[in-house]
Amino acid sequence: MEHSHKQSLGENKIAVLEQSLRYRNKLIAFLGHEVKGMFANIMWLIEAVESGMASPDMLQELLPELRAVADNNLSVFQKTWEWIKIQEDIYKPVVSVINAGSLYEEINHFFANRLQQKKMKLSFAGDEKLNFLSDPVVVQFVLRKVFENIIKFSISEKDVILDLLLNEEHTLVISIKAEVENTASSVFDILTFEEISGINVMNESETLSSGLLFAKDLAGILGGKLSAAPVKQRCVAICFELYNMRISG
Repeated sequence: MEHSHKQSLGENKIAVLEQSLRYRNKLIAFLGHEVKGMFANIMWLIEAVESGMASPDMLQELLPELRAVADNNLSVFQKTWEWIKIQEDIYKPVVSVINAGSLYEEINHFFANRLQQKKMKLSFAGDEKLNFLSDPVVVQFVLRKVFENIIKFSISEKDVILDLLLNEEHTLVISIKAEVENTASSVFDILTFEEISGINVMNESETLSSGLLFAKDLAGILGGKLSAAPVKQRCVAICFELYNMRISG
C-alpha cells in the first residue's frame, strides 16, 4: 500500500514536471517567434531593394524610417521579455486595459512598411473607444502572427479590415478580413484542424504557418479561439474570439 502511494506521488510529480517543461518550451518558442518577427520587419525593406522594387538611394532615404522600425521592434521585444520574466510553471495572466483604437494603431504602425510595399491599407471597423481587460502581450502576439500571414498572402492594392465586435454573450470577436491569393488556402486551412499532421504546407510558408499555429495555441491559453472562415471566393476572415470578456469604462 505504501509502495503504491509513493509510486502515485512519483507519477504526479513527473506529470507536473512534464507540464512545466512543455510550458517552458512554449515560452522559448514565444520568444523565438518574436525575434523572427523583428528581423522580418527589416528584411522586407532589404528584399525590396534586392528585387528592384526599391533603389539603394531609396533605402538610404528610408534609413530614418528603418531606425524607427528597429526602435519599435526593440520595444516589442522588451515588453515580451518582461512578460516572460513574470511567468512561472503555468501561465500567469498579466491583465490590463486594452483600448480597441490603440490596438489598431499599434498593429497599423508595426506593419506600416509591409502594407506600403504591397500598396495596401489597414482599415478599422468597430468602436475605437471600446476598452476590454485581457493580457496585451498575448493578444498583440496573436494578432501580429495573423497579420504576418494575411499581408504575405493578400493581393496587392487590396485593403485589409480589422474589426472588433462585442456580442450579447460577452464574446469579443476580433476579425481580420482580406482578399488573398489562391495559394493561401493551404496556410489558413490549418486553423480548422486540431492537429498539424496530414496538413501539407508549402516549404516557403512553413515559418509563417508555424507562427499561426502557435498563435492558435496562445489564443487557447487566454481561453479564446483562433479560426479561419472563407467569406466569399478569395476573401478570408480570421477570427480571434475571447470569451466572457470584462469591459472597462
